Amino acid sequence: MGMELPSPTSPALARTDAASSSAAPTPAEGARQRALELMQQKEGLQSEMDLHFATLRSNQSTMNTPLLTPDGFPRDDIDVFAVRTARVRIIELRNDVDRVSDQIKQALEGVWEPILAARAAEPKESIPQTNGVNGQADGEAFARVDGVMPQSPASQAGLQRDDLLLAFGPLSTVSHPTLSRDLSALAGATQQYQNRDMTVIIRRGEERKSIVLRPRTGWGGRGMLGCHIVPYRL
Repeated sequence: MGMELPSPTSPALARTDAASSSAAPTPAEGARQRALELMQQKEGLQSEMDLHFATLRSNQSTMNTPLLTPDGFPRDDIDVFAVRTARVRIIELRNDVDRVSDQIKQALEGVWEPILAARAAEPKESIPQTNGVNGQADGEAFARVDGVMPQSPASQAGLQRDDLLLAFGPLSTVSHPTLSRDLSALAGATQQYQNRDMTVIIRRGEERKSIVLRPRTGWGGRGMLGCHIVPYRL
């Protein structure tokens, strides 16, 4: 199980930290720092993978392009050694990305365990009425899609440039009022739903739409979404 990364200013996180009077980081703080470091490590792995995919593209090759002629000799129209080296490294990097992704999920669980425990001890509040799919509260638009890569998970889901996000999986301004100022929770939600369908509610012009997005790696580009999302404020 994975969960989104809370904002450093989260009141719930502050309450869990208040019990500690020492300068040493709390378990939640340590887990958050670990998650951030792992996310940076994953981004570095994906950046290196992009370079090796560029090598394949420069040789008009993919992971499955034949490197031998019909007679069984190495092709002389491409750099066979470079293509083979890039393929091997891409496979290694994909395995590394999967390993780091699992570690991120574990770190995020460590971030959220004390927060969820603190929330469970709070008096129950009434749940706002929702207009979203499967009970999700839409809230206000908090982010805008600034660009979408072709053939990416975002493109295949139907996201378009200038779409406004009302809900992103479990996230909306109803559950996370600071989303329009801090989009860091989107990275955690994306990680949480890797290779799983998530509901994204958007506003496109005057129309409200619900789409199904499946974050994933290995689609040929960087990241798990293939789109650029920026904060949106009225």
